[in-house]
Amino acid sequence: RFVPGFWSFTFSCCAVAALALRWIKLEHPSGGAALADIAVAAVRQLVAAIAARSVVAISRHTFLPAPHYRRSVLRSCAQRWRGSRSARP
Repeated sequence: RFVPGFWSFTFSCCAVAALALRWIKLEHPSGGAALADIAVAAVRQLVAAIAARSVVAISRHTFLPAPHYRRSVLRSCAQRWRGSRSARP
């Protein structure tokens, strides 16, 4: 099941690609331009795939948990919070 948490993978991949581009700029390895193109293309493809899957999940109304589930989770969190506040001295 696709969930919004998949977006967390994009940050680390983009950070690795950015560091790779910085390394290529500083060290000038042979084939550096091709390596830079590959790094950028890989990150673009990952982000585009997750964005496309997000659009599909949003259109199917499966991207976020069901409203009744969210309400019950919020209700239980509020009850715990109220309980922890009343237990304080």
